[in-house]
Amino acid sequence: MNLNKGDDLPKTIIVYTSKLSASCGYLNFKIGEEFQIYLSSISYFNYRYKKANLKSKNYNGYWTNICSRTREFNTKEDQQLKSLIKN
Repeated sequence: MNLNKGDDLPKTIIVYTSKLSASCGYLNFKIGEEFQIYLSSISYFNYRYKKANLKSKNYNGYWTNICSRTREFNTKEDQQLKSLIKN
């Protein structure tokens, strides 16, 4: 699944992150809360896929980490992002 900025997301997507904050994992997800999640189809753990002989293209999901600006939902940022999509 390839998406571009501004595309509508499917109802359900898989989001991967490391289990460890030391590996840049985003650990602040809470059930029932809304988040602004910045996603990449490319794993920042690609070196592990190569080591295990796995191909990241076989995984149907997206990656995020603490350096991607992922955070709890913020109305002001949401409005700014929507204005960028319109331009």
